[in-house]
Amino acid sequence: MSRTFQAFCVATCAFALFSAPAFAANTTRHDTAVTVHYGDLDLSKASGAEVLIRRLDQAARQVCGADTYRGLVRREQRACRTQAVTQAVAEVNQPMVSTMLAEQRGARMIFAAR
Repeated sequence: MSRTFQAFCVATCAFALFSAPAFAANTTRHDTAVTVHYGDLDLSKASGAEVLIRRLDQAARQVCGADTYRGLVRREQRACRTQAVTQAVAEVNQPMVSTMLAEQRGARMIFAAR
């Protein structure tokens, strides 16, 4: 498995960037993909998983925006970030990372063993 990947801004990001006229008029250019490196992390440990999630969140903020606006646009930015991080964690496919993200979001996940 590759130790780097592209965190892509999915359809939610495009919606967030262009759906609200006030936001579209005031927006600065956002990247649509950011490479997140994690080859230096041990993803079988909680500390490595936490660092990766932090990096993914920073990349999602770069792609989706960081609550720079209010109301509907802010909700769209948050939804974009949530979806981008969730998708990236799924692509990494490491149980500890998935568990840490679920704990941070206050959810429980059940994993099947092979």
